[in-house]
Amino acid sequence: MPLTLFALVASFASAASAASVPALGGAQPAKRWDTSICDASTAGVPIPDSNTFNLSLEGGRQDVCWGLCVGDPATCTPQSQICFTFAGRTLTFDYQPVPGFTYTEAGIWLGLSAPSGTPAAQFTTGNGYCVLSADESTVHCAVPYDKITPNPDVLAGMCPNGDREGLVLYLTTTAKLTSPATGLLPAAGRLSCTDYPTCASHSPFWALSYRCTKCPPPSTPPPPPACATNVCFSTQFNSQPIPAGATVWLSAAFKPKFGTTAGSTATVGFVNTRVLINGLPVSPAPPHSFISLDASLQTCSVAALTPSNTWQTTAPLPGSGNTFFSAVGIPVPAGSSWAKAKVSWCGDIVAPGQIAVQIAAAVYNPACEMGVANPEACETHTGYHAGVPTGCLGGLVAGGTGGGGSNWSGSLSSTFTAC
Repeated sequence: MPLTLFALVASFASAASAASVPALGGAQPAKRWDTSICDASTAGVPIPDSNTFNLSLEGGRQDVCWGLCVGDPATCTPQSQICFTFAGRTLTFDYQPVPGFTYTEAGIWLGLSAPSGTPAAQFTTGNGYCVLSADESTVHCAVPYDKITPNPDVLAGMCPNGDREGLVLYLTTTAKLTSPATGLLPAAGRLSCTDYPTCASHSPFWALSYRCTKCPPPSTPPPPPACATNVCFSTQFNSQPIPAGATVWLSAAFKPKFGTTAGSTATVGFVNTRVLINGLPVSPAPPHSFISLDASLQTCSVAALTPSNTWQTTAPLPGSGNTFFSAVGIPVPAGSSWAKAKVSWCGDIVAPGQIAVQIAAAVYNPACEMGVANPEACETHTGYHAGVPTGCLGGLVAGGTGGGGSNWSGSLSSTFTAC
């Protein structure tokens, strides 16, 4: 598939030969990919990446600005520059100061094919897409993505090839400036040089390429501070043999013991946890878990495992019965003998006050995968015990702390109080 160029066109009525382009003074903006539109809903979605701009007609050199000519573009010596970037869901252009001049207007024409003649600008100071600074020394223009692409999904429209090359756009950039010495003068972006840096050969438009990059996943906020660290809960499996290849579904449930009032909310969590069976650590390590409690809720749903491997759910406060605390599916390795095994589950607890915790274990064969387990979050939802893997019920077998395969979560341990 040929590369798709994103072409920004700075065209002029005259395409006469121009002098070689001198280096412009002044610092250019640092290249920066604006990810402000990236959130949970756009994680993994390609968006235009301003870190990847390059000037295709000028040997593919990278830049974030081009020269601004005041007066006749055919004999232009750039006196300033127009800098461009992606910001939010817009393509922006910033006209930099021209010593001794102030701006009176600016405009941009943008289309999906090269213009013929001199097109009228659609984005101007007159209609608000371009705005003069208070001292009229600069101009800021912002072209929304929905004015660039006809695709209702503007991100897909700007990135039609996914996280690869973008669109092909054409545009003219013009302005008018004034000074006491010269009066009103026209200005426009300089001609591009097809033999850069000699600049003996010119093109009436710019070819500016960029790539799209996928939005990163949202960052996970740091957990609240633990109220108790390295707390261990224990139980013991029954005498039933546990077959290799099955999954031990180890779950924990709690009851809040701290005081609540109408409208109360609280966060309870179990983090940095590990499981030991017969004194030996097993894998995988349980995910972190955070439960948002809300006194205004009457029921709950199931706990969800996020892409960052964290259990999250909401539940009533204080609730009726137990509330999900955490869970982990542990594959049973070949050659293990876990009948009557002693189990310890240790970690750090997040809670605003005291909680009462119990753990249980059931065995599922075929295996119960955590991503589809959908553990029950509370006991007012479906009648299942908190922590029951509702997505795996068809595979329950005897073993763990279960009563011969008749208990979806296994029998609860004695109660442990923490915090």
